[in-house]
Amino acid sequence: MKEAKDITCLCVDAGLFVHVARRLSREFSRVYYWSPWETAFPHFRDDIIGDGYSEIIRVESVESVASEIDLAVFPDIGYSDLQKQFIERGIPVWGCRNADELEARRGKFLDILKTKTNLPVPKAEKIKGTTNLRLFLQDNPDQYIKVDTYRGDFETFHFRSMAEDENIIDEMAAKLGPLKENLVFWVFASIDTEIEDGIDTYCIDGQWPKTIIHGMESKDSSYIGAFQKFADCPEETRCVNEAFSTILKSYGYRGMFCTEVRITKEGESFFIDPTTRFPSPPSQCMCEMIGNLGEIIWQGANGILVEPEQVTKFGAQAIFKVDRDHWGVFKIPEEIDQFVKISFSCKSDGKICVPPDPQGVAEIGWCVGIGDTIEEAVDHLREVIDQMPEGVHVEFSSIADLMKELQAAKEVGIELTEQEIPDPSTVV
Repeated sequence: MKEAKDITCLCVDAGLFVHVARRLSREFSRVYYWSPWETAFPHFRDDIIGDGYSEIIRVESVESVASEIDLAVFPDIGYSDLQKQFIERGIPVWGCRNADELEARRGKFLDILKTKTNLPVPKAEKIKGTTNLRLFLQDNPDQYIKVDTYRGDFETFHFRSMAEDENIIDEMAAKLGPLKENLVFWVFASIDTEIEDGIDTYCIDGQWPKTIIHGMESKDSSYIGAFQKFADCPEETRCVNEAFSTILKSYGYRGMFCTEVRITKEGESFFIDPTTRFPSPPSQCMCEMIGNLGEIIWQGANGILVEPEQVTKFGAQAIFKVDRDHWGVFKIPEEIDQFVKISFSCKSDGKICVPPDPQGVAEIGWCVGIGDTIEEAVDHLREVIDQMPEGVHVEFSSIADLMKELQAAKEVGIELTEQEIPDPSTVV
């Protein structure tokens, strides 16, 4: 088998994981990058994602380089058929295969929870159309609403009550127009807990590495994670991975697998969301915390489980935003470039260029800090943020709230680390 340094890789991605392709270039000989762009009326902005970065080579099509590559990497879901085609050609693939259905199809996921594991199943209702959704929510406040596949239309949101959130249902109906009664919603009852935990790692044919990354997220704002022995992870989270070992093996799974688990006061572990791809967060931290990521992916695609090499113990990251009504153009100082992870972007004349987004999604990247203590990781994160250009807003203040969550979790035995959790006021 070739060594990682001699590998030519193709990274297939819809734009979210440009940073993964750039990271792999540190270990592989060559990294090609392709993202879909063809439509009836193509836009130039879609055909330049990943372009201009010196470490990677954007290509016009998958087939243009298929005969050259040793490895195909799929950091996202949605390309299961293409993954199978590469496998049939004898090209090793890092990806979830058909297991993307666990993330994209709620009904399938709930059915597997119910029939193939002993884990508790979250209470959920399948509801078709906004009229039926409105009728259900009138008598059932405090629900979490999700949809299958079409995350570009709707992300998960917490419905509090008709008095507070009826306007969101109105917006849904207006956005869907004549198809408002066609879309299927999954409505999950709120789970009474303040602790949402999870394990961020990878799975090779049902096997887990002995060392994983265990962290907590402040939703769409910040993240703090640490390396931890899988055997030392809280039973409430570890049991989820163990329950899914055989399930993932049946898919031929070779890729990242991350969990979101809500833990009740009674110790029940409600597995609410599987991530069958690189997570965001903390893939951005993982790129800097793991020294042999390319080796893990190359060997893993060939069915060999490799343990992660720890560059540092802790990682912290905070999301940043730019105005997406027009092109975002800014320059990242060379000293921090490695720790600034930007999606949906290209590079031109030394400047990062982020195309306008019709939906106005402002969150386009993450700043990363690493260290051997939480304080060091957060201090490093702050140093990176201090050098970010004007016009870029970084969500750093949420780190304080995240620190409080870590303290609360530790008090009930959900430990990220044996180190003392620093006081939020002293760190932030």
